[in-house]
Amino acid sequence: SRWVLRPLAQLERGVLAVAAGERRTHVPVKAGPTELRALGTSFNRMSDAVAEAAEQQRRLVADASHQMRNPMAALRFRVDTLADQVKPDGMRTYQGCVGEVERMELLLDGLLALASVENVATGLAELDESDTATVLLERYEAWHPAAERAGIRLDLSTLEHDIVAISESDLGQVLDVLL
Repeated sequence: SRWVLRPLAQLERGVLAVAAGERRTHVPVKAGPTELRALGTSFNRMSDAVAEAAEQQRRLVADASHQMRNPMAALRFRVDTLADQVKPDGMRTYQGCVGEVERMELLLDGLLALASVENVATGLAELDESDTATVLLERYEAWHPAAERAGIRLDLSTLEHDIVAISESDLGQVLDVLL
């Protein structure tokens, strides 16, 4: 029975290790029935494929965020140079544009941070908290002019200061999609 159960226990430990985020986890394939050795070999290949896919994804995110940095810096420069030329009646729109550029910069910073994390799957990151009212007011200011032009009324009359377990950036993205 050990001849059969030992390879099963090793496979179980391997599956748990992959589920915990350990990359390229391998199980021994020299003992046990032929079917379990074949399963162990398949598991090892799968573990390598998962690790390679995660590495490719990390490289893609890093490359994309680095490629987006230069156009973002150019946009930031151009928006900043407009500051002295904006008339008072256009200042609200200009400030909204500056805010959106800052949010895009934060998103790029987040992508770079994500790409630099060595092992995302191990350990959960601490959840950020955000005040919903703060984020709602910020997104209201960003979207109100466009909503008004479209004939849509945005209402913040029931605004409450709830704390939610999500970063302000992520909550802002969700609100942007909804709005």
